[in-house]
Amino acid sequence: RIAEALTRLVAPILSFTAEEVWPLLPAVAGREASVHLALFPDLADIVPGSTAAVAADWEALLAVRTSALLSLEAARKEGAIGKGLEAVLTLAAGPETAALLHRYEPYLAELMGVSGCNLTDAVDEGVRVSVRLARETGSKCERCWRFTQDVGGEPKYPTVCLRCAEALASQGFPAYASQEGAA
Repeated sequence: RIAEALTRLVAPILSFTAEEVWPLLPAVAGREASVHLALFPDLADIVPGSTAAVAADWEALLAVRTSALLSLEAARKEGAIGKGLEAVLTLAAGPETAALLHRYEPYLAELMGVSGCNLTDAVDEGVRVSVRLARETGSKCERCWRFTQDVGGEPKYPTVCLRCAEALASQGFPAYASQEGAA
C-alpha cells in the first residue's frame, strides 16, 4: 500500500520510472492499468493511524516557514543574501511551537530553503516564533548547493559537503579525479 502511494506521488516527476514500477507492485484487484490513471494518494494512504496530528503539525510548520520566507525576502531586498541557501536561520519559539520544531529539526533547513537552521528558546513567551538570519560563511557544496563549513572534509570528494560525500560513498560513486596537474 505504501509502495503504491509513493509510486503515485512520484509519477508527475518521474513519469517513466513510475510507469515501469507500477506493474511490478503486488497485484491488487481493480488497480488502474497505468499509474497515470490512478488518483493522487490521500494523506491516509501514506500515514498510518490518525492523520489529524500530522496535518496539524504541517499547518504549524508551514506557518513558521511563512515567517522564515518573509525574513529571507527582507534580507534579499537589503542585499544581505542573494539566495536562501546563503542563509542560516535561528528560530526562537514558545514552548508548544518549540516542541514541534525540535521533532522536525533534522528537516527544517530543507523546509525553509536555507543551509542551516538552529533552534533556541523564545525570550518572550507571547511570541509564537521569531526568526533571526545570518549569512552562512562556509563554502558551497557543488552537489546540494548548501553553504557549509565541511565542504572538502572528505578527500575522496573534495568539492562536496560531508552529507553529500556520505551519500556518494553509500552509492559506490568513484572518487573525484585529482585536479593536480590539470591545466
